[in-house]
Amino acid sequence: MDINFSEDKRPNSNLINWDMRSLSFLPPLRFDVFLGSDQIAFDPTGNLFATVAKSDYNTERLLSIHQLSDAKQIYATQFQSQKLGHVINDIEWSPNSQLIAVGISNGQVQAYLTDNLSRVFDIKIQSNQSDSVAQINAISFSPDNLLLAAAGQDEIVYIWNTSDWSEKYIVEDSDTPILDIDFSPDGKFLAIAEAGGLHVWDMEKGIRVPNFNPQYKEFAVAYSPDGSLLVAAGNDRHVRIWR
Repeated sequence: MDINFSEDKRPNSNLINWDMRSLSFLPPLRFDVFLGSDQIAFDPTGNLFATVAKSDYNTERLLSIHQLSDAKQIYATQFQSQKLGHVINDIEWSPNSQLIAVGISNGQVQAYLTDNLSRVFDIKIQSNQSDSVAQINAISFSPDNLLLAAAGQDEIVYIWNTSDWSEKYIVEDSDTPILDIDFSPDGKFLAIAEAGGLHVWDMEKGIRVPNFNPQYKEFAVAYSPDGSLLVAAGNDRHVRIWR
């Protein structure tokens, strides 16, 4: 992402899109706001995206929704409830397009309705711990939209019901900070990438899938849309794919 400045010195940004069909870059989209984060989540329809923006360097960061066609901002709302220095580490759009969830560096997990960005969920995990201990690194919606999972520095995965935002599960099966998570397309498994390796949690049995624990520091993990492949990338600059 390139950061540019207009003639009147107000900050602006460009968003570069990659066309997977032609394997080429599309013309950049230019914003009239400064993008305050490298986190971007696309609406499942492919028409919108959510990111973090701010109107200038002195204002608090905003969670904003834009049209993908021209980068026009549709909605924006202040996501922080405490310090300005807190940043969004992950943004996820629910599969039914109705919710946007964010994981924040101070341990907060928030969810918003996409039609007006009203906040419907706000919790701070490990409220008795410092921000660095509670930091959220990754969030993920289940494919049926019924669950929201979040994980981070405290090595725990928290899972809530999106119907009433009650806590449904806590997965305490990691030994190092969790860096990314992803539900399988059928919702039966949760892939957990952490600083000490990669493992998969069986949501139905409530256990770790046996005989699978590659010992790589994985920063990102994702299932293929049909669930037949699991992809992970880590600090050794390799992308690995498992069936």
